[in-house]
Amino acid sequence: MDFPEVQIPLEDLICPGCTQGKMPNCCFSSSNHWAVHPFQLIHSDLKFFPVLSYYRQRYLITFHDNFISYAWVLMLTTKDKAIQATKHFLAFIENRYHTLVQLWMSGSGGEYKSRAFGDLLKNKGISILQSAPHTLQQNGCAESLMRTLSDKAECIQIDACIPES
Repeated sequence: MDFPEVQIPLEDLICPGCTQGKMPNCCFSSSNHWAVHPFQLIHSDLKFFPVLSYYRQRYLITFHDNFISYAWVLMLTTKDKAIQATKHFLAFIENRYHTLVQLWMSGSGGEYKSRAFGDLLKNKGISILQSAPHTLQQNGCAESLMRTLSDKAECIQIDACIPES
């Protein structure tokens, strides 16, 4: 069998701009905000789910302690209930553990940028850290937790749809 001769170009024909434009984001450097005791740094995130839960809730808010790596998760009916959920969480920490949250890390979504939310944290003496827009990596603890919860919820939903044999 005769194969046609293949011409291999000797020069690089790939545009450097195109290659760089298709690269994923560079790694972020390690954070300099690490907690040295429980409740010093809390990461929070809010997620919308397109399907209503049994109790008609569409939102999920998470509170993740940076030191002990423990998380609290609450379901919400509307996005504006995030402030009330945060008030309850902070009161729970104060009453149950007799301590105060010192740093609050969240995304830059509207629920965390409202004046009411900022006033709530400032009145408690909590310093606010927020990630820059479109850089989810800066709130990696909360984003990772949310991704894990979403993956598990999808697995449960798929399992519930599989008929038993």
